[in-house]
Amino acid sequence: MKRLFKKVILLLLTSVLFFVVTGCAGDSFNKDPNGTGIDDPVTDDGTGNGELPVFTVMLTENTGEYEIVGENPVRVVQGGTAEFTLKMNGDYCVDRVVRQGSEADAEIINGYDGTTTVRLSDVRWSVTLTVECSVAQAYIAYYPNGGVYYGKMDPETPYTVGHTLRHRLRPNTEIGADFIRRKGYILTGWNTEPDGSGERIGLGSRVTAVRGGTLKLYAQWAEVTPLSEFRYRKYIDSVTILEYTGSSENVVVPGGIDGLPVYKIASGAFTGAVRSVVLPESVTTVETGAFTDCDIEELYFFDNIGNISDESFIRCPYFSTVHINAITAPRYGASNLYSEVSLADKYDILILNADKKKVLVFGGSGAFISVDTKQIESELKAAGEDYVCINMAVNGWFNGAAQFDMMMPYLRDGDIFVHAPESASQFGLMYELSMTPSYEDFDYNRLRLYACLESNYDLIGLIDFRDVEGLLDGFSEFNAKRSTMEETTYEDWATQINLFGTVYENDMGWIDDRGNFALPRKPRGALIDAGEADIVPEYVLDEEASGRLNAVYDGMAAKGVKVCFLTAPINTDTLLLRMNDPGNMPSSSDHLYAERPYDIPLLYDDLGEWVSDFDEAVRTRLHCTVIAPLADTLYVTEDFFDSDYHLSDENVPGYTGIIADRLVEITGGDT
Repeated sequence: MKRLFKKVILLLLTSVLFFVVTGCAGDSFNKDPNGTGIDDPVTDDGTGNGELPVFTVMLTENTGEYEIVGENPVRVVQGGTAEFTLKMNGDYCVDRVVRQGSEADAEIINGYDGTTTVRLSDVRWSVTLTVECSVAQAYIAYYPNGGVYYGKMDPETPYTVGHTLRHRLRPNTEIGADFIRRKGYILTGWNTEPDGSGERIGLGSRVTAVRGGTLKLYAQWAEVTPLSEFRYRKYIDSVTILEYTGSSENVVVPGGIDGLPVYKIASGAFTGAVRSVVLPESVTTVETGAFTDCDIEELYFFDNIGNISDESFIRCPYFSTVHINAITAPRYGASNLYSEVSLADKYDILILNADKKKVLVFGGSGAFISVDTKQIESELKAAGEDYVCINMAVNGWFNGAAQFDMMMPYLRDGDIFVHAPESASQFGLMYELSMTPSYEDFDYNRLRLYACLESNYDLIGLIDFRDVEGLLDGFSEFNAKRSTMEETTYEDWATQINLFGTVYENDMGWIDDRGNFALPRKPRGALIDAGEADIVPEYVLDEEASGRLNAVYDGMAAKGVKVCFLTAPINTDTLLLRMNDPGNMPSSSDHLYAERPYDIPLLYDDLGEWVSDFDEAVRTRLHCTVIAPLADTLYVTEDFFDSDYHLSDENVPGYTGIIADRLVEITGGDT
């Protein structure tokens, strides 16, 4: 039973005489339908004709459970609609709206993002409304949809789970394979429609549930391909699939044969016209060349797979999509590293706002730490432009091509995309396509992107396999690493965040509700201790790199998205040190960025020329609107927080203002 937290009515309904204006002058009264008396005097609606009365509608405040966004009270012309937006606190949702102890005929819309709309139509008297809230659950009801439970539960009865949405805006689905089964079928995911025509959600991935409501999800089953269409070899404890001999384009590999689990897919097992393959959870190894000269487009597998690589697919030109279902417990749920916790959460914000007009800021940690999209949103709103502004940046070492693929489905006509990579980001500038970046003696970032996506594998399903390098190699390595870690759950959350020895509490983790870095960024002082700042014009001048980046920009433009560019802030002190005294740069053992990547030589002895050449390369080669040149985003050591790209709190507003001011100009806002 829900616990109701009732409001105290702060203002009683005031009865005041009012005149109803008819076709001729008169002194009739419109009585309150609840019999409380006569309410408001006739007042002009502002048009000057004095034909309609105006009424006042007010909501009672309760800052413990919600905050009212916008005006309260509001004035409404007779017969009009009074609308309020509430930002719910914690786990609360609105149950009902009350007027003088009785339920009012009000529309309540509990939103996905913790906001609730309260709408009172056909207003004909002044009134004070009380909002009654309860601790809300977002329920998900799972239907076996042809399957049966492992226990004795009626298969027509859904298995229902409640989520508080306390921290994560979109909950993870149940893995499913641990409580339902269907003989002769493999569970491949959930769907919002029984026939699979709705939204597909992978097992353990995230879904949009409504606070105070119930989302119905239906198991999706793939029928196992007949054994007669496989050649296989049985061993003492397992089976290896040697060849698929059938003619179907869609193949579902059995999980067991004659009581033995199918562990391996051998080299050469799939060729020809096969387009879709489902691997069961029993398969742990897919050998090199298992798919050769094959028309395969998409592959389904489970996240316990131990050995699979890009080389498992040889001459498979159409292979583009992998669907990963969770069957093992997550390991990074309570991680205290900002990128591991925050990337999937940023996508939750994006997905929930996909249909709104929006500005996305994307880049590496320089954009994540140095941009405040709330400031951009506020300045655009002040100029008469209504955008939701989201910071989608995380880490400059994360594959840029993969992230472009993941964001693209949620971009709409009229959106603005602000690309703000570091000037030495080979991944953000599409020079490098590896999913597992590493340098000699450095593997810190090698698998972190996978850790970020562990709590929502469906995001990996948005990556085009042909756009990146090492996607499956990296996933196999990631699985090997996390198998040595302790299990967590999807509900685990790092509420105590340790930042350089100081512990902070923040309900949204490392980010706020627009994806910005949410913790203090104290200036690091005058010491030049990072040594990472660099500028590499070659990344933009490279024809393949700029061609790939322009293909992304052009794809966005084709959707009606305005593409803008500027570089992340950069430390000129380190640039000068790198240029004038390279012998004093930290060694590679001291810091990752000490050496220039790919042994590209530094050909400049003048900082102005170095910066100018980068700006010229961007201006002449990239298909975008340049918001500001690199020359305008130069700072000194004292301006930074913890690296040569991360501004301190004192300097974030100035850098963000460059973006906001230019966007106001671009959108034509009134300044």
